[in-house]
Amino acid sequence: MTISLEDNSLGAAASILRRALQADPFYRAVTVDFDDREEARNEALQSYFEFAIEEAARCDDRLDISPRAVAIWRTNPDLRW
Repeated sequence: MTISLEDNSLGAAASILRRALQADPFYRAVTVDFDDREEARNEALQSYFEFAIEEAARCDDRLDISPRAVAIWRTNPDLRW
């Protein structure tokens, strides 16, 4: 399903991404300051993914969210960040 931010799915989508990517080396590296505080690390990742989803929506990217997955991709190849 494609959502808009008005669907109140932002937090759920960010949570899906956080859980899926929390062990990824990149996201471990960007949250290294929280290595000894897992709850704070999860909050930081949650905020990070909420921002990323909002930014994608502002850039007219497509957001697809199902109960177990999230996808964000560019629909306009000429659009620059």
